[in-house]
Amino acid sequence: MITAWCAGPVNAFLLSFSRDPIARRCLVVGADRYGESCNARLPVAFLRADITWLGLIRPDVFWEDTAQGSRAIVTYSRVT
Repeated sequence: MITAWCAGPVNAFLLSFSRDPIARRCLVVGADRYGESCNARLPVAFLRADITWLGLIRPDVFWEDTAQGSRAIVTYSRVT
């Protein structure tokens, strides 16, 4: 397993429907039910109500070699 070094802690947040934190910046794009691009129609109030701010986190990336190729395993720790 190979460990990748990260430059330092980053601000992150979590959306209720996402499993993993979103670090730094996030771009909201629109897509219709067929996967075609369209205007993003997501009220900012919805995002503000749905976001859990995590503050500073430190991501660590580990690369694991498998029979199918390499895969990244990312872990996070809170910075206090």
